[in-house]
Amino acid sequence: MSPKPSLSLWEYATLPIAISRIIYTLVGACFRAPFRESSGAPTFKRYVLYAGMRAVVENMTIRQFQAINPSTTEAYETVAKRKRFRSDIVKLPDGSLGCWVGDRNAETILVWFHGGGFAYMASTAHVEFLLDVVAQASKHGLSLAVFLLQHDVAPQAQYPRQLEQAVTTIRYLTEDFGKSYSQLLIGGDSAGGNLTIGLLSHLSHPHPTIPALNSHGWNIKGAILLSPWVSLLDLDSQSFRENRPKDGLSGPGLKAWANAFMKPAQRDNYNCPLYATSEWWRDVRAESILVLAGENEILVDQIRQFAEKLKEHNEEEVDILISPGEAHNPPVDERQLGIHGQNGMMENKLCQWILDRT
Repeated sequence: MSPKPSLSLWEYATLPIAISRIIYTLVGACFRAPFRESSGAPTFKRYVLYAGMRAVVENMTIRQFQAINPSTTEAYETVAKRKRFRSDIVKLPDGSLGCWVGDRNAETILVWFHGGGFAYMASTAHVEFLLDVVAQASKHGLSLAVFLLQHDVAPQAQYPRQLEQAVTTIRYLTEDFGKSYSQLLIGGDSAGGNLTIGLLSHLSHPHPTIPALNSHGWNIKGAILLSPWVSLLDLDSQSFRENRPKDGLSGPGLKAWANAFMKPAQRDNYNCPLYATSEWWRDVRAESILVLAGENEILVDQIRQFAEKLKEHNEEEVDILISPGEAHNPPVDERQLGIHGQNGMMENKLCQWILDRT
């Protein structure tokens, strides 16, 4: 596990400056919101809060953010205490930690890789979202649990460490825990979607520095790509320019995260799947794949391009939803911002897709 950074006196001294800039941005957004028209987020509250999200990553360094926020396991234990369920944290053979959401003896296991640009840990919103997914399955009499990996974060841990941890997770669940590949769903949001795609690549084309997985001819039951980050190094597309006021994701933030995660590694098909050819996906090792994106998110053009390439040789297996009016990763981000009410189209689609495979 990547330890939390110890901030220098200078880093502590500049934190109030960063916070004041974030507050200034929020106040300014409140004044601009009534005049946003169609170029901004669909509601006043979303316009303001998305501006605040962008301001956080553009004004606070990665180290500052990591130092003042909980780790994945700390966020998980916070939700466990609040929701009054017993926390169940396990250590994997490589020292990584994983959190069980639901009964670990469930018939179907969803392995979830959280977002955060490979630089941030999972939040309480991630755990609450996954807890709601498990509750939906239980309500329908289905046996589902989630295994949430606490992967190491950049810049302390860089590519391909997180892919190694994802591979270790699958090996642990199949070889040590006794699950078959046909009992596993895998998925992730944002950077976690990138990691999910990297794992799919590894199943078909083992990474040269990571031991191959032996699925004994079985495919993963399914894979969920929720607002996946498919191109870490290319931040120029029409949706990047047009959707910035409609989304909480920040272009400068993505660039900072990519630099922390990638350097000195080079682009390849595992970390930048948008640039893999359609042939690369001919033997994808998943029975079905769900790709979700919001029409208002800055990544939507690249996600759409990737999904169409993925679908070229997997027409029946790939299901794509580009949701009108939704931004980046609403199941997590809207819970994080305190504006989650009724499930949006993306979350409803995701939940039904899981229920159909549990």
